[in-house]
Amino acid sequence: MFTRKISILHIADLHKKTGDSFDNLLSSIEEDCESYITKGVAKPNVIVVSGDLIRGGTPEDIKKQYQESKDFLEKLTNYFLNGDKSRIIIVPGNHDVDWNMSSSAMESYPMPTTCLTATMSDEEGKDKYKKYENDRIEYNKTKELFLKGELKDYRWDWKRQELVKISKIDEYNKRFEQFSTFYHDFYGDDYPLDPKLQVKIFDLPEEGVCFVGFNSCFQNDHLNKSGMINPLCVVEAKRQLKELPNRERLLIGVWHHNVKGLPHVNNYLDYQILSSLLGMDMKLALHGHQHYSGVVEEYKDVYDEQERMLLFSTGSLYGSANLLAYGTPRQYNIIELEKKGSKLNVTVHLRQDNNTEEYDIPSWGEGIIKGVSKSHWNTSVILPPSQDMHVLLNKIVEEGMKSGDYATAVSKLQELDTSLPEVRGFIISFMKKGKDYMGIVETIKIPASPGEAITLIEAAIELKDPVVKRAIKEIKEIKESTDPAVIQYRAHL
Repeated sequence: MFTRKISILHIADLHKKTGDSFDNLLSSIEEDCESYITKGVAKPNVIVVSGDLIRGGTPEDIKKQYQESKDFLEKLTNYFLNGDKSRIIIVPGNHDVDWNMSSSAMESYPMPTTCLTATMSDEEGKDKYKKYENDRIEYNKTKELFLKGELKDYRWDWKRQELVKISKIDEYNKRFEQFSTFYHDFYGDDYPLDPKLQVKIFDLPEEGVCFVGFNSCFQNDHLNKSGMINPLCVVEAKRQLKELPNRERLLIGVWHHNVKGLPHVNNYLDYQILSSLLGMDMKLALHGHQHYSGVVEEYKDVYDEQERMLLFSTGSLYGSANLLAYGTPRQYNIIELEKKGSKLNVTVHLRQDNNTEEYDIPSWGEGIIKGVSKSHWNTSVILPPSQDMHVLLNKIVEEGMKSGDYATAVSKLQELDTSLPEVRGFIISFMKKGKDYMGIVETIKIPASPGEAITLIEAAIELKDPVVKRAIKEIKEIKESTDPAVIQYRAHL
């Protein structure tokens, strides 16, 4: 499991024009590093690039832009990582989707029309009209299924106001061909064009960390701007992770799209995939796309701290003014990870360009993280137990359930690391089964979640001791809770 401090240079959204120089940007980042390490921020030993390496354009423009990005990222790798490309994680973004290929893979699916003329015989007219009716019925069925979201190989072209069908799937998949070529030139490794295989594992076994790089542009093209991770890529990621030797890793997801957006836009990630990623014990995720630095906390179960994921977005590193979020300058993040007991301490530092001139050399300094109102933000994430701890924990729980000797099970569990939520949860669970209500009161003391607050209230009610009831009612986490369930149970005290 996680062993030593890691500092991550998190960048995204390079998408510069063909021919613009990266040299000023590179020198400014190197100078900024010399500045922030004097203030105690660790020099990055990992680089994450969350997509949008290029801006797009003609096939020749795209080829030149990838070459320029490759040169820049190699220089960045040399400066921060001593040229070790195994420590730089790169995923594609929506600007890496080649619209030339997606448009050539589609054809119109127009509304049927009929042309009846006076020169036609009755039989010809009937046959023509019958065909028109059948085509119209088929078209309306197709359109209805498309509007329900059941047809993934159709698009709506707002400009031409008509349905469009992806008729050449192999050509459609080639919209990542130029990114794949860049990937091979940079890493010497292939990036698959098969959508169900577009996930890459970047394993750092010495640190006990594994980055899982997803393509969040599944089904993204010139007519579909929304982000999506192919669910089969999650399955493929799990398969590859099982093959790792010594599989105890802190998993960090990397992709391009943000998970939330404004009501009038649809260019953010399909939210449903997060549940599957939380099921993988993925605690952190790094993305770009929204062009500003921010923090989002996601929960599968708000009562369970283990089911929590932190998502960090980074700003646009290069993009010209028309590609930046309104009022937001160029930005990048430094993210520091350090193990503290059973928890992972996470600190994100925002570096922001304070130069008002768009194409001058960036003047990096501290900025304000959206939603945090500070230049840095610190939190902690509970690490899953080690494999050995899992085995021992499961053995104690299994024996306790089988024998019904809950007191002995509690005693054995208390010998483990009780700061781990899983251990603490089983201790409380066995105490409830054994009706050891005073033990619950002494174990919980200060509830760590609404669920524990409710359990504590229930124990106090069962004890029927007015002194205990009054004491528990005055606990801040219970007295000031706004959780509806806690309020309801609190009334019984």
